[in-house]
Amino acid sequence: MRFFEVNTEAPPGVDMGSHLPLRFTWRPLLGDVVYALLLGTWFCVLPAAYLLDQGLTLSFILENWWWALLFVLGGTFSVVATLRGVLTRLEVEVTDSQVRQRGGGTLRDKTWSEPLERYTALRVEHRHHPDWLGARDEFGIHLCHGEDDSRSVVLHWGRSRRHFQARLARYSELLGLSVEEEARAARRLAG
Repeated sequence: MRFFEVNTEAPPGVDMGSHLPLRFTWRPLLGDVVYALLLGTWFCVLPAAYLLDQGLTLSFILENWWWALLFVLGGTFSVVATLRGVLTRLEVEVTDSQVRQRGGGTLRDKTWSEPLERYTALRVEHRHHPDWLGARDEFGIHLCHGEDDSRSVVLHWGRSRRHFQARLARYSELLGLSVEEEARAARRLAG
């Protein structure tokens, strides 16, 4: 998220390219791993540094069980959270016959595959953010699933109108799908 901007549901920039197969890989920001490392520093590194600085023996640490518990729990939580952050990813691939999504880490349950013929249209989305500095616009292109909206895929999300229009024409040509405007898409979802 940029300074003075609202949070959106879509990643800040998605572009699957202009040739089949269309591919996009998303990973969380490095900042998501920082909290886990801070947890390890707070509960493992600082207590260990204190114990070493004071010259306390292993027998003292074992007598005062809460030191060991603090170190073990803090270390376990920080290692697990760091690995979850590093291993989390979402890969989406659109070919001429298939749409695949593969998740890893915390998103491993988001893995599925669908034939392209189950997708009915490309949906256009436009968001205007008056509370952003400069009142910026965002433009999105979604590949809409005919039966299950949770299987719809974001093909493009960005802030350039010119780039958005070029991608929309190219995706419509590549996939052989019509473009569904926002008003029709809202009526379809509501009804």
